[in-house]
Amino acid sequence: LPVGYRVASILKHRKLNGVECFEVSWGGEPKVRPSIVPASVLRRYM
Repeated sequence: LPVGYRVASILKHRKLNGVECFEVSWGGEPKVRPSIVPASVLRRYM
């Protein structure tokens, strides 16, 4: 994602192929669709 996008909210906890993930919505313009991000990435940057 372009620089300037930030996690607006965590929508749902998921587990994909044994990996803990979160579905997140993004804040910024233009609007982008929610995506699934590994929990380790969120912990590193939040």
